[in-house]
Amino acid sequence: MIFPTLPKNYNGVKFASLPSIPRQLRGAWVATVNNIDWPTKRGESTAEAKSQLLAIVQKAHELHLNCLIFQIRPSADALYNSKVEPWSAFLTGKQGEPPSPFWDPLAYLIKIAHRQGIQVQAWFNPYRATSATQQSPNAKNHISNTHPQVVYKYGGDLWMDPGSRFVQNRTLAVILDVVKRYDIDGVHLDDYFYPYPVKDKSGDYVPFPDEKTYQKYLSHGGKLDLADWRRQNVNSLIERISIGLKKLKPWVLFGISPFGIYRPNVPSGIKAGVDQYAELYADPLKWLQSGWIDYISPQLYWPIEQKAQSFATLLRWWSQENTLHRHLWPGMYTDRIRQGSYGVDEILNQIELTTRSSAPGVYQLTGSLAKPEGWKPVVDNRGASGEIHFSFKVFQSDPGQFDQKLIHGPYKLEALIPNSPWLHHRSRPKPMISIDRARGKVKLAHSLKVELYGYCRLQSNGRWSAWKFTGKPTIDLGKTAIAIIDIDRFGTISLPKMVSQK
Repeated sequence: MIFPTLPKNYNGVKFASLPSIPRQLRGAWVATVNNIDWPTKRGESTAEAKSQLLAIVQKAHELHLNCLIFQIRPSADALYNSKVEPWSAFLTGKQGEPPSPFWDPLAYLIKIAHRQGIQVQAWFNPYRATSATQQSPNAKNHISNTHPQVVYKYGGDLWMDPGSRFVQNRTLAVILDVVKRYDIDGVHLDDYFYPYPVKDKSGDYVPFPDEKTYQKYLSHGGKLDLADWRRQNVNSLIERISIGLKKLKPWVLFGISPFGIYRPNVPSGIKAGVDQYAELYADPLKWLQSGWIDYISPQLYWPIEQKAQSFATLLRWWSQENTLHRHLWPGMYTDRIRQGSYGVDEILNQIELTTRSSAPGVYQLTGSLAKPEGWKPVVDNRGASGEIHFSFKVFQSDPGQFDQKLIHGPYKLEALIPNSPWLHHRSRPKPMISIDRARGKVKLAHSLKVELYGYCRLQSNGRWSAWKFTGKPTIDLGKTAIAIIDIDRFGTISLPKMVSQK
């Protein structure tokens, strides 16, 4: 039966209150450049490459991760069926050569991850044209061959010119094409904008070769100096991505993971080997405080106690600067456990510190179980509400029993990704369901508006089990009552619906 009003007890057992719903981003980067995380080698068979992706999703589900950030454009190439750019050599071994038998890694990952209630964000590099690790000639339709005038060699890599309108339009078109054709949950950019400075053999910095583009800008009446012009080029692209993304699919999050230090001596006492504002021409504070991005993941790749680049100090600073209360999900260099330079406790302590910076949102039901009113956030997230681990392979090797310490510690219970109230404010009614009593199944009315479902079971002692989250269309009913919610694409939680076999 579906309870029209919830009785005070069930089979003589008095109901306890529904458990609160934890909200915390638990993400991991899945890097494809140089086969860091996937696939393990170039030219892997389709069957083996699929198997490896499935193993990643299964491990993420086991560890209660809820977001995978999948690198699909490492260098003007594609690890998906692009209409614009060539297949990546990191997948097939030869740029431009499609996988055989044919398959689409991004579509496959979305399918298997969403079944487990795990989000997939598409990770793009906006300007890198070729990585020195590619070891394959560029395909005929690669931008370095079709438009060589906007591609420069710098260091060991090729870079697209951020000042070129063609390059900006190309990157924007590539991103929006993916947003249109794939059911991704987010668009993600990393810290590579203008390239990190390169020195020559004598130790002098090599200038980035965009002088012609800058002179063209000046000849058309431009007034900005070179540094401000470069920053404006990047700012323009970020704003255009934000606008285009929200017009197409407003629920798709837009996030960036910049270098973790905004500028040297910001905050006071912090030292940096690079000034991203003056050398990478990236201004992440502007993107965050202008509301162009939905989340920021500064790469805080240093220990808590390292005073010159303290994780704790930097986390506090980014939290203070998060004036629009967007999501703050710091990047953690978790792979240093595997490399031996971090102990397991360093990352566990960073997760605890992130949680305490402004505890991840927890939602409790208002009203009564019989007449629920809605879910109220216990904490207003103005600080961090999750973290992203670099990179996924640390979970596959499990150094120092890190996986076990996660799942028995901070990730013991499943969590929902925090919602984004600036994108959507409507409340949700109870979920649409039907019961197949013969098979003991609850069928869920899935639609584009629904991201996933949550459920918990009434136990024999009158308490509810912890919440579980799934993208699958059915739930086993069992012999007792179940509380079911649905979650829309903006992360909004519905009122609970109670069902039972009787």
